[in-house]
Amino acid sequence: MEDDIILISNLNDFIFCPASIYFHKLYGGQDNLTYQTEAQMNETNAHKAIRT
Repeated sequence: MEDDIILISNLNDFIFCPASIYFHKLYGGQDNLTYQTEAQMNETNAHKAIRT
């Protein structure tokens, strides 16, 4: 039943890039260091700082 739910984030991924849904499912449970470079991690942290 849980697989039948369409998440808003999945809709956003589909509009942006349909392949990103696959990659989010593939890497979803893994540590960010597995698939993000140091520069990407720094940008993610910068965005978090702006939001708070």
